[in-house]
Amino acid sequence: VTKYISSKGSASINSSTSCLITDLCGNTTFSITLATVNASGTSVASSAVTNVLTRPAAPTNLSFSSATGSTASDNVSITFTPPTGDGVITSYTSNYGTTASTSSPCLITGLAGNKNYSMTLAATNSSGTSLASSSVAVLTRPDPPSSLSFNSSSAYDRVSINFAVPSGDGTITGYTSSVGTNTTTTTPFIVTGLTG
Repeated sequence: VTKYISSKGSASINSSTSCLITDLCGNTTFSITLATVNASGTSVASSAVTNVLTRPAAPTNLSFSSATGSTASDNVSITFTPPTGDGVITSYTSNYGTTASTSSPCLITGLAGNKNYSMTLAATNSSGTSLASSSVAVLTRPDPPSSLSFNSSSAYDRVSINFAVPSGDGTITGYTSSVGTNTTTTTPFIVTGLTG
């Protein structure tokens, strides 16, 4: 036996009892036959093996769409183009956090607040998991300030509040208060426009 010929893709001898078939479409179901070749010629085709499902290709066109969360601001949403094919994508996995999404957009949880990530996705069907996609830059929302304490009151309509700045490598661009107004971007937090 010098080689095998498959009805789909390209076959190469893997061992005495198996061959590797390449150049197939991802996430697609095939019915495949084999023929054997030796120095005298090629055999007739074998009986077909059916329901051969290839692994999916990686998702494409990833885009960071939003960051959500409440007490722990650890959720991000990523839109993407799913792999093509007639197979069923059963799950997506990310290189950070966890996700239960099976379609776009994909909600990823378990991330640290106020942190930059380079995020990739992989698709899984019943035959296995794709390679990782190209990455997309993601920034999670910050956690709320903590350890608030009253610092001082310099006028009748303003107070100064000390707090612990949220951790993370993202840049905090501002703070808001439940009452009054402010333009503070650091601690202490100056609240103005208060009434007695």
